[in-house]
Amino acid sequence: MQADDVARLWQQRPFVPLRVHLMDGRVLDVRDPRQAIVGRTWIDIGMPGSGLPEGIFDYILTIPLTAIARVEQDSAAASSLAS
Repeated sequence: MQADDVARLWQQRPFVPLRVHLMDGRVLDVRDPRQAIVGRTWIDIGMPGSGLPEGIFDYILTIPLTAIARVEQDSAAASSLAS
């Protein structure tokens, strides 16, 4: 993926939660645009920890954009957040 393609997904308003599929089979959910920082060749995704308040992350994954298989909008998460 290209940085501008990824950034465009994070800049959509209203934000729709995203599901990031990595080449190694991992799937990461991004429920808030503040959870990620897009760089020119990488993305940092904050991973929420159990029992931590929203917006506080347990750790950050730095992922090369070349490791992303695809990013899709998580419409199921979006509808549950709206409820």
